Amino acid sequence: MTALTPKESALVKLNHDSNQHRPVIRSLRHGRGFKVLALGFQANDVMDEHLTKERAVLIVVFGSILFKTKTESVELTTGMELEIPINMVHSVHGIEPSTCLLIIG
Repeated sequence: MTALTPKESALVKLNHDSNQHRPVIRSLRHGRGFKVLALGFQANDVMDEHLTKERAVLIVVFGSILFKTKTESVELTTGMELEIPINMVHSVHGIEPSTCLLIIG
């Protein structure tokens, strides 16, 4: 994997509108069959329940988030990763200011 460009590195420090309580999502890279997204969370931000239709891996670059399904909740902290099963309904909640990478495909 190649290093992030300065622009991509700057996106890891995502700006945020705290009145929205939703994470900031930025596309970093995409190609044939894959996407890399940066997700910026503040405490109490929520990515509402949704379904994953493709293979995906969520990596916490820094901070901590809560990954919730209908049956369990998993706290992920700096450096942790989680493979999200296809067709799993889930939501993601910010516990503290956090930046994550989501690799799809």
